[in-house]
Amino acid sequence: MLSAQAVRAMLADVVNEKIDLDSFEDWIVGNTWNIQQDGGDPAAQALASEIELRLAEHSSGHLPLEQMMSEFRTLSSGIAVTTIWVKFDPHCSVSTRTSTVPQTAGNYSAGQSLGAELALGL
Repeated sequence: MLSAQAVRAMLADVVNEKIDLDSFEDWIVGNTWNIQQDGGDPAAQALASEIELRLAEHSSGHLPLEQMMSEFRTLSSGIAVTTIWVKFDPHCSVSTRTSTVPQTAGNYSAGQSLGAELALGL
C-alpha cells in the first residue's frame, strides 16, 4: 500500500531535480491508478489527487512550471495545506474550489507553520 510519506519522498526528489518531471508523472500515475478503490492511506489519496490536479493544470497551460514546483515543494513538506481558488466573473458571482491535503502523524514539528495559498483570478 502506498503511503503519503512515499509520495512526499518522490515529490521531494522531483522538486530537488533528482528525477525529471516526466519520470515522476509516470511514477505517480502508475502507483496511484486505483488508490481510492484499493482502500489505501487517506492521506496518500488526498496528496495524489492534489499532485495529479496540478499536473493536469500544468499540462493544459493553466499552471506555470515555477508555480507548480512551488506548490509541489509545499506539498512535499508534510504540512497540511489548504488551497483556495476564487474566481470572480463580470456578473459579480463568485465560484470557489477548496482542497486540503491532510498532515500525517509525525511530519509536523514545532516552528513549522501551516501553508495556505489564495489565488485570485479576475
